[in-house]
Amino acid sequence: MLNQAAVEENRGATKTVLFKLISSEDFNEKIELAKTLRLYFPSPIEALGPDEISQLKHPGRSKSFKVDNSESLQEKFSEYRSQVEYLHAIANIELLAVELTALCLLRFGSEDADYIRRQLLTISEKAAHFQMLNNRLQDFGMSFGSLPANHTIWECARRASSEEEHQILVSCYLEAKRLDVSPTFLKKMIKADDQVTTRIMKIILAEEMKHIKLGMTYLKQKAHEKNQDPDAYFRNVITRLIGSDIRSKAPINEEYRRIAGFSHDQINMLKAGA
Repeated sequence: MLNQAAVEENRGATKTVLFKLISSEDFNEKIELAKTLRLYFPSPIEALGPDEISQLKHPGRSKSFKVDNSESLQEKFSEYRSQVEYLHAIANIELLAVELTALCLLRFGSEDADYIRRQLLTISEKAAHFQMLNNRLQDFGMSFGSLPANHTIWECARRASSEEEHQILVSCYLEAKRLDVSPTFLKKMIKADDQVTTRIMKIILAEEMKHIKLGMTYLKQKAHEKNQDPDAYFRNVITRLIGSDIRSKAPINEEYRRIAGFSHDQINMLKAGA
């Protein structure tokens, strides 16, 4: 067991790595930092103060990186206009997921060692996803940052005022949208006999399903603690942060949603809007 001095050292080191991971403009450095977190002992993390959090208003990006939060860029993602566009869009989501998981730990802190351990593992897994996707983009003569990227997920997640809101919004709503579009893209890659992209997407989809299932389990646990119905709790959190229209723009993949732990009523909410 670690003594108190070692615990404090781990606590400070983890916060330093998480902060640098978000703020760094170097994608390779971000990924290497994310990988190291798997090795860290999950010491309690104290939330950063307002001044420090204000320095993380945006994730670190080079000056040449183009952010486009327009609706048209989201439509390109859902329409699969090209294989490279889709790979770039998924890489963008994976990198933001890495940074948002780190941000949640820094904004709200935690004393729960099991929760911290899961979050650090999630960061390293999502970083591996980003690296695989970026390597695949390089096979096509491109790399992440070659195309504009949408940061709407980051902007939405910043609205959360607690760990609960952040986890439910990001895992159960924003990232869960992938369950509706990724399987269709995977089928396209299988049909096109793109075995490399197919293998990558199968790995990512399986682990993404695991992350979302953990998020849905977390939602049910928090609803139970508050003596609330999980469906009503889900609707209340999402509508409070997103607005009354939570209707999905892409067709809902009911099979994958159910596997991930979504109830019949939650699926209907996303079909019809709250």
